[in-house]
Amino acid sequence: MSVYELTFEYEQDEDGRYAGSIEQIEDIIGDALTHDELRFELARHLVEYAIEYEDNYLRYYNTPNRHKHAPYVLRVLLEDDIKAVARMFHA
Repeated sequence: MSVYELTFEYEQDEDGRYAGSIEQIEDIIGDALTHDELRFELARHLVEYAIEYEDNYLRYYNTPNRHKHAPYVLRVLLEDDIKAVARMFHA
């Protein structure tokens, strides 16, 4: 499953906050005061999305723009905790 790497893109706003999104699952966005907080915020959103995807698997999997998320969702669901999910990201 490690071939399904997750990358996040981010920018630092003029006020110093970080805003970012996950490249492979573009609907997941977040913002935070620090780079590390952003990483955990995105991980939290990703875990929530993975659970929702699993709960509605047939609908999500058969939706063209969400079909490609399936292996990433599986990889997230296999992790033990939010810290492990946060470590999956490459910036």
